[in-house]
Amino acid sequence: DTCVLNLATGHWRMVEVSAEARYGHVGVLIGSTLMVHGGLSAARRSPVALLSNAVALNLEAPSAGWVPASGEDEDAAGIGRAFAVSAAVDSTGYVFGGYTARDVLSAETLSVRLPPPPLGHAEERLRG
Repeated sequence: DTCVLNLATGHWRMVEVSAEARYGHVGVLIGSTLMVHGGLSAARRSPVALLSNAVALNLEAPSAGWVPASGEDEDAAGIGRAFAVSAAVDSTGYVFGGYTARDVLSAETLSVRLPPPPLGHAEERLRG
């Protein structure tokens, strides 16, 4: 589920976007975009399925849904991990550590870039 908290009122609301259910993932806010990487699949628990993808959700236009984010190093971006940490600098999210598929703690740092905004999004903000 994807929920949004209104900080002024303290009320939560559901956002209708589909995404693969996961837990143990990392998330980082880059501007107005939420990027999520890795974690464990909530649907495939036996055997445990470690997710290796990164997805992004534009919080200004959540109805556009989750879109794939891309790794600067495609081999590194495809490494599944869970219970890592993340940080953001400019339009890049960094993921460090976590457990890999072999149940080994990782000391690698991945970098994942956000996709470009969808066409028409800039015009929508200008009119807004």
